[in-house]
Amino acid sequence: MKELLGAIIMFGALIGVWYWIASKFRRQGIGLFTRHFVGVICGVGAFMIAGILAAGTGLFEPKPTETADSVNSAEAPAAAGDEAPGDQIDGADAEEVAATSAKHDEPAAEAVEQAAPEPAPATPTESIAQQREEIEAKQGIGIDVPAFTRRFNASMQEVDLPLRFNGNLPALKDDHVQRSFYEMLNDRIVLMITAKPHSDGILEVLITGSGDGTPQSGANIMLSASSAFAATSSQLASKEALLMTSDMLKQYNDTGEQVEVVRNGLVYSYSSNDLFGNMFAVSPVKD
Repeated sequence: MKELLGAIIMFGALIGVWYWIASKFRRQGIGLFTRHFVGVICGVGAFMIAGILAAGTGLFEPKPTETADSVNSAEAPAAAGDEAPGDQIDGADAEEVAATSAKHDEPAAEAVEQAAPEPAPATPTESIAQQREEIEAKQGIGIDVPAFTRRFNASMQEVDLPLRFNGNLPALKDDHVQRSFYEMLNDRIVLMITAKPHSDGILEVLITGSGDGTPQSGANIMLSASSAFAATSSQLASKEALLMTSDMLKQYNDTGEQVEVVRNGLVYSYSSNDLFGNMFAVSPVKD
């Protein structure tokens, strides 16, 4: 409506000045061609001046343009085929992940500082050695830290994200019965691992992401989570893992409750909270 009003003002200025000049010159006996030519020139000048004034008063508001990153990350796949897993991200999913994170808009580094997982200390009812043996005997997710690291980084390379996991498993502290550590993939995505006390077997994987509100940050979180999912099982391809994370997001948005999917003896879950933002986890099926 504002644009229409602005256009009426601009064309009104053009026609009005044209008519006024032509009428004035006609009364002075100036020829038809000359008076209308000068009238058109002056009318065009008035048209431009009116346009500048209209824009200055807010009648013309430029539409926001999308950045290249936003267009690429929010672009839905044209068809299933040989495209890279990253091309299969649904734009709405990426925006939802980013928007959910943006509600608290807290970088992952700050969130981890507040609630980083600590290795479980021994309880006084049992000796440290006994508890370590019990945890070592527990069923893990079926992969150790070095193998997970290789698979995760390969999957991240496949989706063309320059984020890598080092897998620097810390030494077991004297008063702890298991090993937990985290690494920052970037300033908003954290990968956390809980491992057995003696071997490098993984008990649980947790990846969290707090986006900055842009679709690209949401896409990065989804790709990191799906790469972590794919790294836990040789039977779960990167594309399948990405589709699974997308389905989990849709279910969570519908119910508002934690979503769990059981595949190959593992529980894959998604939830969200105000501290960590988006939380994707992998753990063994409990007996």
